[in-house]
Amino acid sequence: GEINLVVKKAGTSTRILHASQAGIDVTGTVTCDEALTISSTGAAADAKPDIWLFNNAPAAVDERLGQITWFGKNDASPEQETQNYAFQEVKTTNVGDGTEQAEMQFHIRNGANHLEVLTLDSSGIEVTGEVKGDSLTIDNGSGLTTAYVNSATGASILTVKSTYEGGTEWQNVGAIEVGGHDKAYIDLKKPDTDDTDLRLLHDGDGSLTAFTGNLLLQTTTSNSGGKVALVNGGNTRLETTSTGIEVTGTVDLDNLTISAAQGTAG
Repeated sequence: GEINLVVKKAGTSTRILHASQAGIDVTGTVTCDEALTISSTGAAADAKPDIWLFNNAPAAVDERLGQITWFGKNDASPEQETQNYAFQEVKTTNVGDGTEQAEMQFHIRNGANHLEVLTLDSSGIEVTGEVKGDSLTIDNGSGLTTAYVNSATGASILTVKSTYEGGTEWQNVGAIEVGGHDKAYIDLKKPDTDDTDLRLLHDGDGSLTAFTGNLLLQTTTSNSGGKVALVNGGNTRLETTSTGIEVTGTVDLDNLTISAAQGTAG
């Protein structure tokens, strides 16, 4: 059998509830004082509670399939107002037969507007704002794993910092670690090209490689007169001065040519 609950208003009858062995159909809003619980006691593997949001309108791109909204009160005076604080919705992006696609959006209240903070689709996740956590792992499982910091309207900046104090010198630092089984390197190059200008390479010995142009090491007057030093084993071996260079230790040369020599021999 079945049960129908019909409401008549202004001469028009509307069925608001229909119950049968297949389930219950409701037309309108279901209001609960506390919580709505959907449970299943079936023993089969697929006997689980499901919620279906079904838009039965003709297929269309950018059609909203359903929305879950969270409401709450604000502290307006003299009477508090009911406000939409957040909502989650799903829209179609492709309704072609066999190529159907959709995206899921999460919106959070931000003053007078809602901010779309998270979007999920078949290409991945798009986040507006900060992603916070104790750690972030990007793992493709197999093959190439990539991570991009990209901006089409301004600078792209990757910042690594530590505000921790009180530990050892290796705990109070911000660091970028790059490691590989055989080699590890960081390339500086033009976007979306293979034209590497500078490569910081570790291959067991470590090297700094300039692929094109010159490798310039430059400092400012903030460094004790602007000098540059090369250090080996904690000992300064070569240091620039205002008139040239100063070498500590032995200079091993295959050939030495001195032109326009000045000074005294000794």
